[in-house]
Amino acid sequence: MLVFEKKLLHSIRQRNHGSGKLLLAVSGGADSVAMLRAMAVIESTADFSIDVAHFNHRVRNDAVSDQEWVGELSDMLGLTFWTNSVMETDDLPDHVQNDEASLRKMRYQFLIETAQAAGCQSICVAHHAEDQVETVLHHLIRGTSLRGMQGIPDNRVMDSGIVLRRPLLNFSRQEILDYLQELGQDFRHDVTNDDQNYTRNRIRQELIPLLQSYNANFSEHLIGLTNQIAEAHAFHLELVRAAIELATLSNQANHVRILVEPILDLPEFLQREFFVELWSQKNWPRQKMTTDDWTNLSDMLNQTEGRLNLSAGMTAERRAQMIVIEREN
Repeated sequence: MLVFEKKLLHSIRQRNHGSGKLLLAVSGGADSVAMLRAMAVIESTADFSIDVAHFNHRVRNDAVSDQEWVGELSDMLGLTFWTNSVMETDDLPDHVQNDEASLRKMRYQFLIETAQAAGCQSICVAHHAEDQVETVLHHLIRGTSLRGMQGIPDNRVMDSGIVLRRPLLNFSRQEILDYLQELGQDFRHDVTNDDQNYTRNRIRQELIPLLQSYNANFSEHLIGLTNQIAEAHAFHLELVRAAIELATLSNQANHVRILVEPILDLPEFLQREFFVELWSQKNWPRQKMTTDDWTNLSDMLNQTEGRLNLSAGMTAERRAQMIVIEREN
């Protein structure tokens, strides 16, 4: 077993990523191919089995070639291969094909449906350490909170109940490339990763190298900071969740009544976090909420009356010692 594979096996056991049946999302790029090759090796040692899934976006001329290439690699490794048919994506409208958010939504929908069909409890994607740095910088540029400064979680439970896992999150891009070279394994190159019209590509190609010119260890330092923030946020989240339990008077799908007093016991910055976590627990559209929305909600704690029209069809109203939050059906 090679060093990369041993490190991955240790990481999986340490982060409890194992057991059951896993669906590997493989695009054909270096990161996902390294994940596939290493997972295929450690599968017999670890307590899991794997299938492979590839989603063909049909937005590049060589997309079908990528699809066939991943299928052939999966066959070579003796693994079950799942993919979407060409016809399913032939007639996509141009605005969907060129919209990154739409494509991401479609890809994850395909992965979830495939995992369910294959009987997989988890989906593994190949985000690595540099992806973590890009994500945090992207959040900073757009404006973020402590949540956003945590970057990408190593796992999360999706709405379907399937767990999304990122087993390569503590591996560097160089470790991945070195491993593939050691194997003599080639991979596919996605030309859209070179497109300067995408902010993430510019962060990767321009901003990170600039920051590393000031300090070669910048990426490692930023990842260390995100880990500390994640630890602090986990502690704060316990306080917030306890307050939600105390404050909630009634809880329905599109309607919740909360007492003000338990929230006022929290520090001011956690009062805003109270509402963010409430939205998360309710599975309401948190990303559509603005900074002003969260601020106005926390300001309502110190008012005796008032009504807010929030983003995404949400309203909040102060009534005596409580706040009533409703969502349009």
